[in-house]
Amino acid sequence: MSEPETPETTPKQLRQFGLLVGTILILIGSYWWFYRDIFESARVVVLAIGCFLFVFGLVLPIILKPIYRAWMALAHVLAWVNTRIIISLIFFLVITPIGFLLRLFKGDILSEKFHSEDETYWSDTERPESVKEHCERQF
Repeated sequence: MSEPETPETTPKQLRQFGLLVGTILILIGSYWWFYRDIFESARVVVLAIGCFLFVFGLVLPIILKPIYRAWMALAHVLAWVNTRIIISLIFFLVITPIGFLLRLFKGDILSEKFHSEDETYWSDTERPESVKEHCERQF
């Protein structure tokens, strides 16, 4: 899987990344600190990383460039995997049961069955009364 070419990262993007991810990690760490009985070291690490990202996002966002690139690489991998999972779930949970039901009840929605007695497979349609109205309201 090749990584798509991305334009150069701007300081504004790095600042937004640092502030957003830093704030989220600070909130998670604070929640763990006050409301959860989780390992002390996990709380401290999450809070420290969040504070680091937040402070450097405000003061010197260019330092966050390698972290941002790694984060985006992870995001691309997760997007690739999630897309395959979601499409597979839709296929197996929606499309496949519909196909089974149509086969079970002999459904031919597209009129694809072969009829040897028919001269043509053209279907008759009703002629519109007014061509002008038909063109104005096509659907």
